[in-house]
Amino acid sequence: MVIADTLSRLSPREGDEITGMQVKIHNLEFSPVELQQIREETAKGGTLQILTEQVMEGWPDSIKKTQQAIKPYWNNRDDISIQEGVLLLGSRIIVPKSLRQKILQEIHSGHQGMEKCKLCTKSCVYWPGIYKGD
Repeated sequence: MVIADTLSRLSPREGDEITGMQVKIHNLEFSPVELQQIREETAKGGTLQILTEQVMEGWPDSIKKTQQAIKPYWNNRDDISIQEGVLLLGSRIIVPKSLRQKILQEIHSGHQGMEKCKLCTKSCVYWPGIYKGD
């Protein structure tokens, strides 16, 4: 749980940043620049911005009261947190839609074979539908 450990040791003050270090989850490394890209894409608006607001405000008592865009996250709501502007599901980074293809390419560039790539993907990043195709 390297990402959770690394991020949990950081100061929770607003505006703090992860600088000068690589964050490694299994075989996937996130540089400070990549983490900043994830933060920026998450904050741009859209689904992950709505999700961030919902996590900060607290979830309603019914899925029917949840905005349509974030209903796919409902079953995991208790495991979603925010660390340094990065949404996490447990210790996995919730990847903005605009960066998913890039992350998948990085995972595949390790030439570990299909099963190891799937395992790596599922253990370090998350988005709705990530498990489809199993």
